[in-house]
Amino acid sequence: MSGALDTFYRDLAAGIYNLQYIYAPDLILLGGGISLEPRLIEGVRRKLDELLALIPLAKVTPVIDTCNFKQQANLFGAVYAYRRQELFVKKRMTLIYPEALR
Repeated sequence: MSGALDTFYRDLAAGIYNLQYIYAPDLILLGGGISLEPRLIEGVRRKLDELLALIPLAKVTPVIDTCNFKQQANLFGAVYAYRRQELFVKKRMTLIYPEALR
C-alpha cells in the first residue's frame, strides 16, 4: 500500500474514532468520489482496529460503510440543504408577511 493511502486511511480512522466517541452513531457512512475505491472500507477498518488496539478503554467499534450515492452524495446533500433553506425562508416570509405568499 502506498504511504499516502496508508496515511489517508489512518487519518480517516482517527476521525471516525473521534466521531464515534463524541456522538455514538449507529452507523458511519463514507461518501463522495473516494467511496468508489474498492479498498476504502477494508483499509479504514484495518487502521481503526490498529487504533483501538492501542487504547484499552475503547471497546466500541462503529459500523462503517459507503453511501448508496457514492460520488453523487455531495450533490444530494447540496440539494437537501438548499431545499431546507428554501422552506425556512418561505416559512419566515409567511410569518413576517403573510400576504406575500398568497
